[in-house]
Amino acid sequence: MSNDTFIIIGILIGILSFLLWFIFDINIKNQSKEDKIRGYCPLCGHQLRSGERVRSEQIETAKVEIKTFIKGCPYCLTQRSDIKKRKCPICKNSLELNQTIVAISSIDEPKKLSIKGCKKCYPEGYLGYESKYQ
Repeated sequence: MSNDTFIIIGILIGILSFLLWFIFDINIKNQSKEDKIRGYCPLCGHQLRSGERVRSEQIETAKVEIKTFIKGCPYCLTQRSDIKKRKCPICKNSLELNQTIVAISSIDEPKKLSIKGCKKCYPEGYLGYESKYQ
């Protein structure tokens, strides 16, 4: 066999190995971590996975507490009919797409939220913010 045939066989093996690497996923361990459920949307109850976040805005009030106005997850903020209905977790009233719920946390533990409700069941949480939130 000549050097040309060895070169051609080497190129074919390289192309075949690249195609096999391209077709089959090597990182099977990383997929199981990404598919793990991280939490649930408080408005629609959808399972949130890695990278999916609930949209919200935080406002610090009087250096004592943080008010968080929760808008929802990417699934309940879409206007698709197959998505579960958005509802307040406290009073169970249906919420429109522009309505939020309020949660309060302390300055010391900002990730530990206490959900208080929507504007119907917890109107005092929206005092001073009526023009921005519903």
